[in-house]
Amino acid sequence: MLCNSPTTEDILIEKPDQDINVGGTTKRIPWGYPRNGGGSSFYSGVSHKNMGTKPICWSYGQNGGGLSTNDVCIGIRTDNASINSTGRAVLGILGTVGPVTPFGTNQAGVDLPVSGGLSTGNGKPGGISFRLGASGGPGTGVNDSNEVARIDVNGYKLPSFTFAKLPASLDGYVVFCVDCNPGCTAGGGKGRTCFRENGAWTH
Repeated sequence: MLCNSPTTEDILIEKPDQDINVGGTTKRIPWGYPRNGGGSSFYSGVSHKNMGTKPICWSYGQNGGGLSTNDVCIGIRTDNASINSTGRAVLGILGTVGPVTPFGTNQAGVDLPVSGGLSTGNGKPGGISFRLGASGGPGTGVNDSNEVARIDVNGYKLPSFTFAKLPASLDGYVVFCVDCNPGCTAGGGKGRTCFRENGAWTH
């Protein structure tokens, strides 16, 4: 069958007469694919499976020929103009990310562990960065994303706004206003954590 997006795996490049050490970095030589410039983050390692532009998908359905369920997929890429943008280098998914759904009666769900990058020794661990796409004008251009909140060793950083840019959110939202007065009713202050209640921002 012809395929316009070939995959490769289990390719090893080795130095003759060399011992394999931890990680195989003496005998086995890291390699990657040549690219046409543009991007700045390309994988190189002693072995990997390159899917090209193919996503990986899983299908499921009810037993005995029942109804089909929605597919779940990872690796869907649609933005070929992202080039070297970190925010637009998206591992696209179809479906919801979560732990395995239990089978049986009255089974409890389990937590979904999410971690920042681990450090070694006394190095500082990485945080978790939450990003949202920026607003843009009319057209077909893809808007990049920016960090809007994060969790790290310093705590939880809320989304930040000036008073003039506070959104007309639904009740229940929490933001940090960088120039709000103590009551979150005007600008010109030193900053305040603001809560959206009864259609207004307050503290």
